[in-house]
Amino acid sequence: MNNPGHYYGKQSSRLGNKSDVYLAKVGRYHIKQPIGAGAMADVFLAYDPKINRMLAIKLLKPEHLKNKEFRTRFLREAEAAGKLDHPHIATVYDVGDLDATPYMVMELLDGRSLESWMLDEYNFSTEQILDIGIQLAEALDFAHSKGVVHRDIKPGNIVCTDGVGNVKITDFGVAKLTDDHEASAGEMGLVLGTPNYMSPEQIMGDPVDGRTDLFSIGVILYELAAGHKPFTEDTIISLFAQIVNETYTRMEDLSVDVPPGLSKIIGKCLRSNPDRRFQSGKELATALTRLKNEITSTDLGLNQTQMLRTLWGYGRISLRLQLQRYKLKLLQAWAKKLEPKQETGDQTDKAQVEKIERTSQRQEKLSALQERITRSQSLKQIYRSQLLIPMRLIWISAMSLIVGITIVTGTVVIYKAQTNSMKNFVLDSGASLAKMIAIESAEPLLSEDWVSVEALIEDLSQNQEFVYLLLLDHTNTVRGKALPSYIVPGDLERLPEDHIVHSEVQVRDWQTVDKSIFDFSTPVTFQYKKIGVLKMGLSQQELQEAAKTTLGMMLVLMVVTLSAAVGMTALIISRIRRPIDRLNKALDYASQGHLHGRINELRTDEFGALYNKFNTLMDEVEDQLHEQDAKQP
Repeated sequence: MNNPGHYYGKQSSRLGNKSDVYLAKVGRYHIKQPIGAGAMADVFLAYDPKINRMLAIKLLKPEHLKNKEFRTRFLREAEAAGKLDHPHIATVYDVGDLDATPYMVMELLDGRSLESWMLDEYNFSTEQILDIGIQLAEALDFAHSKGVVHRDIKPGNIVCTDGVGNVKITDFGVAKLTDDHEASAGEMGLVLGTPNYMSPEQIMGDPVDGRTDLFSIGVILYELAAGHKPFTEDTIISLFAQIVNETYTRMEDLSVDVPPGLSKIIGKCLRSNPDRRFQSGKELATALTRLKNEITSTDLGLNQTQMLRTLWGYGRISLRLQLQRYKLKLLQAWAKKLEPKQETGDQTDKAQVEKIERTSQRQEKLSALQERITRSQSLKQIYRSQLLIPMRLIWISAMSLIVGITIVTGTVVIYKAQTNSMKNFVLDSGASLAKMIAIESAEPLLSEDWVSVEALIEDLSQNQEFVYLLLLDHTNTVRGKALPSYIVPGDLERLPEDHIVHSEVQVRDWQTVDKSIFDFSTPVTFQYKKIGVLKMGLSQQELQEAAKTTLGMMLVLMVVTLSAAVGMTALIISRIRRPIDRLNKALDYASQGHLHGRINELRTDEFGALYNKFNTLMDEVEDQLHEQDAKQP
């Protein structure tokens, strides 16, 4: 493997046949050492003391100094490269002629040629191949816009300066200047370039333009993706025939993992008919960039902003239209009331004239309003034709509604059941407690031992579960009581009539100033004979707090469940929406005339089958167009 270094052609071990003293300096540039050599010139490492910068200087080989063609080509390269200031084209700083020896001072490139990476069998990723293709296409598009056609694009003339992440085009030695008619006439019929990378029009000696460089890019991309050149015949004649007749193994027929879109782009670059290739470097760069974004992008959604604007506009104009129609009905009703009555006399009453005038004004307003309604209807139709309600919004809304109704219904049912269950538990406990106290108080009440009765009530009142206790004898005389300050015995006599009987105990639900209370009323009996009544009040506060806690937990559960359902639905919809958007973009791209576009995602579901049908359709369309081109004279 070659070590990275300053690259300008093949390494040279000689400085030429001039003296070392002469080569030690060219103009103000100090020669350091040779760093490369080509068929026409030698390249040296040099130092510019004026700006303290290392650079490369290119000198025409001594044996070619008297050759007019080589001198012309060298000067043409200097003129062509000197026009170009682009990040992916090697920069030319200075051009001169020293003792009839032309030289060119260039940017010193610290890297390796693309050819050396390929000889080392470096495994280029799809993204790296696309990046290289994009950079080359953009650089050549810039060169073509300046009237320069390279005509010798090949891996040896491409330098990688940052691993394989950044490339620069070098060696414009056989470049064509589109405004150099004299050179073009002299080269008519000549074959210039490197055979394996030459376009059919170069081989045939026909006039060339920027599309010939795009053919060469196609050869390079093919070689990077497949690991070998597309045209591999041994003899020049056979090789040229292979290129002109497009007899090469298509990328689709190779056992390499290449996206279908890249295969089609390469195939379009390698068309023998320039009119069937990409027509500019910009067009090729756009296709490669789109393919790269399609492969690497995770967001293929529709224009959400435009969608929301359209939805907002449709809603706004619909509301305006409804208001205008309502206003029209009011005006029509008002105008009907103001319709003048037919007069029988010869003269019209003054009031009637005024009424006619007001009616005329109302009619004018009605006409104006009807015109605005007509315009609003037209605008609504426009918005409606542009309106696209996303499937994601529809499904999420529907799922939210269904899940929301289900959860709310379930929450209400469960909450009521839970509340009733807790209420029954409180009633059971209260009824049992009331019966037990009634049994305990029966004997002292029967013996009229009021001291014991008061002691019992006082002892029981220490239990904070009771709001109040009241014990009455058979004459309804209070014999023992424990009442808070906000309740008087008269309040207990005015309790609501409505009650329920729970375990043979009457229970009333009533409200004091700030408390809800269950009132338990049970007879005090002795040997099945009623001897008094016990009234006991229990607070509902703990029951209400437990119900609130239950409701809060169920609301939290409802929100979590609804959020999970909506989130899961959104995730599923996004997974479904992405292939739909991908297919939609592919169709849009094809409708613009870019028939080389293919869907590169591999899927094993129904969308995968749909992608394959789309790719097959585009293949058939391209094949038919190719056959038509072949039939044309």
